Amino acid sequence: MVISKKIPGFFDPSVFVTSTLIVLNGGVFTGLMVSGGIDASSLLRFGAQYGPLIWQGEYWRILTTIFLHFNLLHLLFNMYALYILGGVVEPILGARRFFSLYLFSGLAGSIVSISFNPDFISVGASGAVFGAAGASLALWFYEPRPLRKKFLEPSGFFLLAFVVYNVIFGFVQSGIDNAAHIGGLFTGTALGYYFIVRVKDDARRLPFARILYLLFSFFFALSVLYSMRPIFNPGWHVWYAEQLYNLGEMELAEKSYRRAVEMRPRNAIYRRELGRFLILEGEPDNALREFNAAIPSAGDQGLLSYLSGVAALAMNDEKILWDCYSRARKNGYFNHRILILLGNYYSLIEQWDNALDAFLRAIRLDPNDPMSYQALLFHLTRYGEEENRERLEYIRKEINQGETSSTLHLRFLGAYYRHFRRFDLALESYEKARDKLVENRFISFDIAYCLYKMNRLEEAEREINLLLASFPDTSLPELNLPKNIILMMKIKIVKDQRKDSLAKSLRWEIEENYRAVLKKERNMTILNNLAYHLAEENYKIDEAVEMAREAAQKNPAAYVLDTLAWCYFRKGRYPEALEAMNHAIDRMKKDRLLKYAMTHLDGTPEILAPDDGDREYFYHLGAILAAMGKKKEASASLEKALRNHADFDDYEKARDLHSRIENKNVNYQQSLLE
Repeated sequence: MVISKKIPGFFDPSVFVTSTLIVLNGGVFTGLMVSGGIDASSLLRFGAQYGPLIWQGEYWRILTTIFLHFNLLHLLFNMYALYILGGVVEPILGARRFFSLYLFSGLAGSIVSISFNPDFISVGASGAVFGAAGASLALWFYEPRPLRKKFLEPSGFFLLAFVVYNVIFGFVQSGIDNAAHIGGLFTGTALGYYFIVRVKDDARRLPFARILYLLFSFFFALSVLYSMRPIFNPGWHVWYAEQLYNLGEMELAEKSYRRAVEMRPRNAIYRRELGRFLILEGEPDNALREFNAAIPSAGDQGLLSYLSGVAALAMNDEKILWDCYSRARKNGYFNHRILILLGNYYSLIEQWDNALDAFLRAIRLDPNDPMSYQALLFHLTRYGEEENRERLEYIRKEINQGETSSTLHLRFLGAYYRHFRRFDLALESYEKARDKLVENRFISFDIAYCLYKMNRLEEAEREINLLLASFPDTSLPELNLPKNIILMMKIKIVKDQRKDSLAKSLRWEIEENYRAVLKKERNMTILNNLAYHLAEENYKIDEAVEMAREAAQKNPAAYVLDTLAWCYFRKGRYPEALEAMNHAIDRMKKDRLLKYAMTHLDGTPEILAPDDGDREYFYHLGAILAAMGKKKEASASLEKALRNHADFDDYEKARDLHSRIENKNVNYQQSLLE
């Protein structure tokens, strides 16, 4: 008899592995519930399958995922199926073979799932359970006649219903990981047949079973390798492109994005991601072509039309922007983001009041999204704008902000006042925001910045020290990088306090944090940041120049060229510094609208930052020209940096340099070298 008329009891020794696996799965689920509940983030933390994390080296997830479940119903269904199917298969195969079959089927299901659904967060024992179902099907091939009769029995009918229903349901219902089901089913069938032949000691069928087993082993090994780097999967190419982008390898990133598009030219998702990348790389015209090519096959044409409008914004083409905005609205795309795009359109055609109205409507539509406040802040602090308290009061009334303003509105006010160097009012707003939102590092940093600018150095240092204490001690280089911007602020504070030895130790700590990352990868951003740090602190300038040149070769963005110019300046290579700085300013003009477009692509901003009009660039240009003895040109550039009394990091240095240039009795060139 292939399938017994009665499934063994839960405590029957013949199903020891089945019972143990059920208890283990139930225990893991209970532990997750006790530890704080089950959601996507907690499942990821405890080992859920997720392609991008596995591709980064967390290979253990292909195993741990088969012991996790989304909810109680998911667990109960899989465990009931395991109880029935395990009761059929384990008594025949034995505990050791059944456990091997269960484990390999689960792994195979995970591997196939990664290959076909890399972007899914997938959990569950379904692949392993389907392996048990596959072993039951193998019994059909081994003893077909008895099994046909046994399908009329409960256990046999359950097997048929389980396989057919789940496979069909997985194809028609979204959210079901059918790839894992099918991978487990085929693995269980192949391994099950081989194990059955071995158990039955069937010499006649053993050669065929061995061939089947070897073929399975070959394809299993091949699948493992492919799942780690699935080069025929467009989703993997998009993920790989994102990693290359983070490393500053822009050419390779673009090739990987385009490879995904070549593999699925009619899939709008991959053209959309390529288009996003092209905007960020300053190629909005090419991005627009990709978005337009994706629209006919897109499920959400409104979103693609909106993104086309973002590309048009970066192109400074108000006609295309309006057409894209209208098309997005026609396709039902209406939210605060489309209103921000409308505000940008009005800004392009210099209808400032209409732009302000669009930004305010965006805030009223979604008052909890910082993106709308960021767009409004850019509008009110654009180059040439002056402080206007009456407008702030009008905005407060229009968005229904009473005496107890929201944290977001207070952060907006703080950034606005800080831009116009009203640090007392900015500090008041930031402190009120922190009272509402105690644990926020960005607000604490802004408070320290205001205190520093107000020359309240001891208070500023105390804020910075508290902020640094909130960071965990870790040996992972990447996690230490966020501390660097805080350490740089502390250097400025302690220098003004004449604590030179402390400033020197902080300088070395920042350098080591950057170098620890560079040992692992030559990241363009890290190369640029370290080069700028060395130039600012005026040491190891030869190395700073080489790092800046390498970063500029990877990506000649305006801020990277600015770093290169500043490194040349510190080295005393003024003609090269001037050439690089002019290139940076030319690129900055081209990228001015790109900065606004990027707020649409990068998600919710963590820090509300005003539009400083790239004043730092004009200060650097002025310093270079001054060092070359070109007083008139230097003064004009510094006046651009200081226009409207708007703040930026080196405002005081620019102001002092401008004063020294205008004072004929001061040797300003010598002071530049200090």
